[in-house]
Amino acid sequence: MLAVPDRSTLKGKRDYVILVLLVGCALRRNELAELDVETIQQREGRWVLADLEGKGRRIRTVAVPIWVEHGINACPMHS
Repeated sequence: MLAVPDRSTLKGKRDYVILVLLVGCALRRNELAELDVETIQQREGRWVLADLEGKGRRIRTVAVPIWVEHGINACPMHS
């Protein structure tokens, strides 16, 4: 599934990052759609998505796996 987006295009890079976040961080579509840059924080030496408001208005913090971080960093959004 992660091999499908064409990462040589801007749209492909965007799609890849979306898929990596959905799969790797187990985000719901709504959580991803409402994600702000400020949500991505470093806590105790690890990257997390802090204080996501999810299903039932529950607030949760999600650890970003290292492979997700590497996937995002390997696919910068500038051409």
